[in-house]
Amino acid sequence: MDTRNRPSRRARFRNQVEKSTYSWGSRLAGDLKYVIVITYIIRGMNDFGLKSPCFSYFMDADIGKGVNEPGDDGHWDDMIGYSSIRDLAYAYDYNGSEPGWGYPAGHIGVTFIKTPKDNGLTGLEAWRNGSEIDHVGTDELKYTAMSSEAFLQTEEPNDIRFLTNSGTTLDMLPGETFDIIVGIVVGNTYDQLIDRTDLLRRQFGIEAVIAEPQDSHSQIEITTVSLSR
Repeated sequence: MDTRNRPSRRARFRNQVEKSTYSWGSRLAGDLKYVIVITYIIRGMNDFGLKSPCFSYFMDADIGKGVNEPGDDGHWDDMIGYSSIRDLAYAYDYNGSEPGWGYPAGHIGVTFIKTPKDNGLTGLEAWRNGSEIDHVGTDELKYTAMSSEAFLQTEEPNDIRFLTNSGTTLDMLPGETFDIIVGIVVGNTYDQLIDRTDLLRRQFGIEAVIAEPQDSHSQIEITTVSLSR
């Protein structure tokens, strides 16, 4: 939340958070066995409201075998993409393969299924591992990242971390409850990731998207003034 708007900078927050994680394990689950669902119930236990709260899900995918030196292998050639109409952000390997692997390096994505006020995916931040937010990590840096509404693009692979955001357009009233559902989806290819994301979203009554209005791999900018100086 925006700490500049709280009653006192020494005020204590008493929010209650319940988290549940589940997946489909049946042989009849089909492609749903490649999905993990995480639910959050966040209750405001304060006698004052929270101004402009944000919910963000962080991921450091590190696709591939870890190597020490930058190059075309391991986590050094990760890319980030998104599908705004699916509230989906994802990481994938730039060249789609890793030495010695007999299968594709694959994709992993985060999709917002339910968010407060149905805000969905409102921003996507990313930065290279080792940036200021990793080492300093002040509340101001974190809130700047979480409240970002940018969807910028680049074509440079690197060891990248990303943050999917939802929020900033609403306040949390005293006693109010926010329900949030996040899906983690994996696939060998982009098309497989998209098909499984649509399948998951249909389980929650969200119809599949017929057409994607943007390039299938839209990379986001991984340098920002606030995070990567």
